[in-house]
Amino acid sequence: MDARRESPFTTFAAFLILVGVSLRLAFSSATASFTGNALADLVVFCGILFYLLANLRAGGEPFRLNLPSAAFAFFVVAYLLAARGSPYGSPAVLPCINLAALGGLFLAVSGRLLQRRDTPRAALFLMGLVIMAAAAAFFQYFYEFPRMLEKVRHLTPPFTRDEIGINISVKQAADFLTRLESREVFATFFTSNVFAGFLALALPVTIGAGAAAVIGQASRRWKIAFTSFSGALAVVEAILVVLTKSKAGLAAAVGGVGLFLVLLVYRLVRRRTFLIILLVAVVAVTVGVFAAWPHAEQFTNEAKTSLGIRLGYWRATWRIIEEAPLSGVGPGNFASHYFKNLHVGEREVQDPHNIWLLVWASGGVFALVFFAAFWILVFAGPKVSGTSPPQPGRLLATAALAGAGLLYAAMLGLEGGLSPAGDLPLAVTVLAGALSGAVVVFFLWPAEGALDLGIIRAGLAAGIAGFLLSATVDVTFSDAGAATAVVFAAAALSPRRKYAVLKPATFQAFVIAGLAVVALLLFVGKVFLPCAQAETALEAARSHFQRGEMAAAERDARTASSLNPKNAAAPALLGDIYFARVSRPGGSSKDLLLAEKFYNKALELDYLYLPALVNRARLYSMAGPRYFSQALNAHMTLLAAYPANSQYNLMAARLLDRHAVHRKALTFYQRALHIDAHVQQHGIQLSPEEHTEITEAIDRLQEKIAAQERNAPR
Repeated sequence: MDARRESPFTTFAAFLILVGVSLRLAFSSATASFTGNALADLVVFCGILFYLLANLRAGGEPFRLNLPSAAFAFFVVAYLLAARGSPYGSPAVLPCINLAALGGLFLAVSGRLLQRRDTPRAALFLMGLVIMAAAAAFFQYFYEFPRMLEKVRHLTPPFTRDEIGINISVKQAADFLTRLESREVFATFFTSNVFAGFLALALPVTIGAGAAAVIGQASRRWKIAFTSFSGALAVVEAILVVLTKSKAGLAAAVGGVGLFLVLLVYRLVRRRTFLIILLVAVVAVTVGVFAAWPHAEQFTNEAKTSLGIRLGYWRATWRIIEEAPLSGVGPGNFASHYFKNLHVGEREVQDPHNIWLLVWASGGVFALVFFAAFWILVFAGPKVSGTSPPQPGRLLATAALAGAGLLYAAMLGLEGGLSPAGDLPLAVTVLAGALSGAVVVFFLWPAEGALDLGIIRAGLAAGIAGFLLSATVDVTFSDAGAATAVVFAAAALSPRRKYAVLKPATFQAFVIAGLAVVALLLFVGKVFLPCAQAETALEAARSHFQRGEMAAAERDARTASSLNPKNAAAPALLGDIYFARVSRPGGSSKDLLLAEKFYNKALELDYLYLPALVNRARLYSMAGPRYFSQALNAHMTLLAAYPANSQYNLMAARLLDRHAVHRKALTFYQRALHIDAHVQQHGIQLSPEEHTEITEAIDRLQEKIAAQERNAPR
């Protein structure tokens, strides 16, 4: 970009978008609910706004369109149409906000985020981000995990955010403790599958950068510096992949690195030699796997178990697809429909652990086609060869990495204060990682122009393939951090020559850009900010509720409901608050009626919303004989929506047993026992006490029914 085209709009747009990428990529898989993504999204939206304004200048960059970006745009449109067709649209808001941010990010990156020759800069920027993410991961593994485990062992579930940094319900407590003891999940900062998917992307990119330095035209000093950094970072990434204990992530990383090696050899040797090397490698790997298989019994058994669980996810997902193959069930609605289609023996889950099935189930077949076309077209771009002198962007990328760390540390301070016993260690670690990444990018940036461009592109292509492999069995598109990394890398691979569709400083450009700016401002003001504020208020309400602070919980829940009136979670929580009052000594019938009102309101918004379905049934059961009819209807509605859950069958059996409906009670007791015998999942299985209760109830009811039959008149 020459000096006459520079403008404050362009520079500031690029800076904001790079900061947004940093925040999303490094932090948005944190279990901080929607607020963790909202910060990054808002920064990205501001960057897009300035990007649009920059295109109005007479000397600015023209609006561009290419085949990958068009396919991605169609995918977003298909998802939005699916959301409009949903009977309850609120769950679609969050996925669609992520899609809007990612779509705008792709537009900006494929236009001129790091100027014309993006590929080496994209790779180097991703490597800088890895340093920030790795710092947080090691902090958690070696510092936060031991401290959290010590706390959890002396606490009674549920665990609140104030106690351990994350809200864990009683139902999730046993599974959480098991994973915590094995250090399997980066539970308060990263989810392990998302982090492993990101590393499967980053590892081939890092190795590719080192190889590109060796093969490229850099001086010996730069080659030593670049390969030393790339080698050290690749070792760190490999260690972190192992520490996530994600078998899918490890396999995807190995697959991505293997693909890069194939592309590297293909580029460096003659075709006949390449085929010979490839054949020898395939034979060697096959023999190695065959020889090692008997000695890896534990690993193979765990892998088989993991694959068997996923096959259950995919079978249930296919039943969802069969419901609406063309339109999908709508973004955000997967979990509810999944539970409805669950068969006995298949585990409960919030997503199918398969990006392709999730897209099809949520957005319909057209979303799947556009999504698949996007990746195909990314890899079908024109060949690029040769090198060019270093371009501007060094200070921009450096400042963006440092700015992301500062912004995240500031957010931690605003949320709860930076105390030594609280978030101060995390803030210091994140900031140190961000500054380290910024320093590395600053000093290595001048060498990027001498890297071999083909090798860099091979590393990015292999990284994207590694992520997509991981996404087929683990990561989903809703994991914004990993998805952003992929879109960012894919943008550097996509073709950009001769694709201008709108010249700047024309009447059409003013109209299009003006409409886009207005639409973006309306979207942020009318949808994004209220939704983010509602999620923040709802999180605070849940925290107050868990601590027994009912007045504060009610205030925040009502605030959340007013900000986002179409979200079923807020009225359901208000129902829980009044239900808790009914359960206490002195609870009034007014509280019962208010709890009923709010549960019904939540179910009007989302007829499959599980917390409202469960707690409404419990409310009517507790209300006594006068509410037996409502209680029975509520239990049957719950079981129609979630039939393969032993706990809900037990609830229905207890209700019927108390009201002497013996035969039906026996049926539900037996079904609860049958389901439990085919389920192996913490929080879903019956407790030993419940198992004993059911066995005794079955014996008792069978005796009663037999006695009634003996005494019945002939």
